[in-house]
Amino acid sequence: MLLSSGITDSQLSMFDDNNNMLQLSPKNQEVLNKIFKELILSLTKPFVEFIDILLEHLLCLDINCNDSSIDYNIKLQSLGNSVSLELIYSRNLITKLSSSIKNNSDLSPVDYIPVNLNILQKIHSIMIHFLQILSEQLELPNFATLFKKILISTFKDFEIVFESFKILDQILQNLFINAKQTGLSDSSIFNVDNSLLEQIQIFTRNNSIWYRELILNSNSLNEYITNHVTNTTPTTTPNNQNNSNDILNIIADIKFQDFLETRKLRLNISNRRIF
Repeated sequence: MLLSSGITDSQLSMFDDNNNMLQLSPKNQEVLNKIFKELILSLTKPFVEFIDILLEHLLCLDINCNDSSIDYNIKLQSLGNSVSLELIYSRNLITKLSSSIKNNSDLSPVDYIPVNLNILQKIHSIMIHFLQILSEQLELPNFATLFKKILISTFKDFEIVFESFKILDQILQNLFINAKQTGLSDSSIFNVDNSLLEQIQIFTRNNSIWYRELILNSNSLNEYITNHVTNTTPTTTPNNQNNSNDILNIIADIKFQDFLETRKLRLNISNRRIF
């Protein structure tokens, strides 16, 4: 089902050569690394949120995850199931990539992009593998209904994931070409034409929109509004179009962000590891 949908690519061209930047001047290498950093971080924020939502789908099969009175020292449903393990591994890789991108002191400027591209390649591959496993689970009577429900509710986001990989691939290829052609000397910064700049801006903006939509449709926002927003009139519900600005302000509020991370720890989502 999924594999025939055409939403995945078996390989992306940006992974073909991890030594594209070796000829750049130091100043141009630094600029390229900064652009690369912003591109990747704009993607990892909604990406990890999507993975967490998928994990919550599996977690909340038999309990109400919005009930704060429940003891959440629990395990994921069918934790040993390959679907759960693939999701946890994907999350581990995304958080590893985000940490590597932010903390680059251990890498030389020349190694910064190739090392992080290698992690990105692993994420891309594991997501393809995850969809393969999910497709196989749809054929099993005991899991077909469950995973079909999850797939229906998240299929749009899967499309966004792989479309984002393709767009990122195009952007990086153009950046690498421009940098190699016009970034050999510190006397000038390599050229980024208006069309590429616009593509970068659209990419980062769309990632922000994706993150916002994930939160707007999440259990976490509903729980926060129910339990922590003092104004409990109907206008505070996420689905009320007349009060969308208030909801967006809630999402951007540090209090909600802290609640979101605390909730993930309470549900034992963000602290799972596969060694």
